[in-house]
Amino acid sequence: MRLIISVSFILLLAISHCGGKPFGDIEYLSSPQKNVVPNAFYFEITENELLLRPFDRPGEFLSLSLKRPFLAAAKAQSTVGYRMASFTMNEEIIARCNNQQIRELKSSLNDLRLTGRLFGKNCETNFELTFKGDRLGTLRLEVTFNNSEINRTYLRLNSLPGQKFLGLGEQFTYKNMKGHRVPILTEEQGIGRGAQPITLGANLTAGAGGNAFTTYAPIPWVMGSNKWGLHLLNSAYAVFDFEADNSWSIELWDNKLQARFYAEQDYAALLKSFTAETGRFSPLPDWTYGTILGMQGGKEKVEAALSDALKEGNPVTAIWIQDWVGRRQTSFGSQLWWRWLPDETSYPNFKQWTEDLRRRGIRVLGYVNPFLATEGPLYEEAVAKNLLVKNAQGQDYVIQTAGFPAVLLDLTNPMAQRWIKDIIKRNMLGNGLSGWMADFGEWLPFDAKLYSGEDAALYHNRYPVDWARLN
Repeated sequence: MRLIISVSFILLLAISHCGGKPFGDIEYLSSPQKNVVPNAFYFEITENELLLRPFDRPGEFLSLSLKRPFLAAAKAQSTVGYRMASFTMNEEIIARCNNQQIRELKSSLNDLRLTGRLFGKNCETNFELTFKGDRLGTLRLEVTFNNSEINRTYLRLNSLPGQKFLGLGEQFTYKNMKGHRVPILTEEQGIGRGAQPITLGANLTAGAGGNAFTTYAPIPWVMGSNKWGLHLLNSAYAVFDFEADNSWSIELWDNKLQARFYAEQDYAALLKSFTAETGRFSPLPDWTYGTILGMQGGKEKVEAALSDALKEGNPVTAIWIQDWVGRRQTSFGSQLWWRWLPDETSYPNFKQWTEDLRRRGIRVLGYVNPFLATEGPLYEEAVAKNLLVKNAQGQDYVIQTAGFPAVLLDLTNPMAQRWIKDIIKRNMLGNGLSGWMADFGEWLPFDAKLYSGEDAALYHNRYPVDWARLN
């Protein structure tokens, strides 16, 4: 039997001063004590905190302090440096709403709502924070402001002593993120990533040194060591900050924050719940469990290497030839032709060759990305059909890549998605490829203009998702 309590009361949280940091100070003046049970979670208000936990689990799941602000906002001007898909994120804070006043807390069967005011020097906005039970074990959180000029959101949560934080996508340096600030931004992973002198050299030549947290595949999903998970649903640039001893926070470059919390008995169940929402990979075909040889250099060279491998008993089931499109000489060296059709010079009778290899039990894999070199029939067709990302002047955005200029398909345009999908079907699948590397989802500039009209800064992290889904 579950007890449902509906309650409404006023909290008064007074702030002592406005500082230069995202959060100000707070003085707690009243102490209502209530247990609230909307849908799938217990909500408990104590003198010190708002505590949330699932029905079937003891202990703390999610905790907001009532002795200091847990929510703040700001108005800021951002400057984003961009070079070869490596980004530098800079901002100037114009005004901070780092003082918090909670006016009302209401609960019902399905949600818990906190409303109030954030304020500071030259900054004021009302806010609403809503917790809603989606289903047993999950909880949706949403923060909104009535001031449309707000473009920074800060949410701070309590953490237990010794708490570990895992996840945040493809990370190469740390497993436990405690003690670190981790950005959520898809970009080149970097050459050197802090190790010297290679990082310095990469930065001087191409701005591509990177750091411990630069990654192609960040995911705004973090797991706590007491078996909870949080998925930030916003696609905007964000920073997960785990540097403080007794709290952690999310800094979001957006005026609305949405997240979903999960609680389970173990990590396996936690990931199962998470991927039930996000989707899971389909099982791979049997041939992917042999040796996949990565080779290039033309048909004759590839056949010779394949023959040697098979003679030695290597169970080769596939070859990956990224230069199936041919190569071109640039100032950066030999680069792939980004024109997405077989190069019959390097690989004569390409379709017949892939069919012959398949009969021998060998699949052929290729390569594709959402760029087009600024020459050739596909480029001309994409320009004529207006399928490309634009610059601030409304012209096709020409991006300098490694050795040559290129243009980027606008995946917010449904026609562009259908167009490149037809090319993949015709020129890749139609020529016998069984798979490919779908590269370069991280290159969308923040100042691009998109077909959909949405801000490229908000779409940047979604571009590789749409690119992967298309493929």
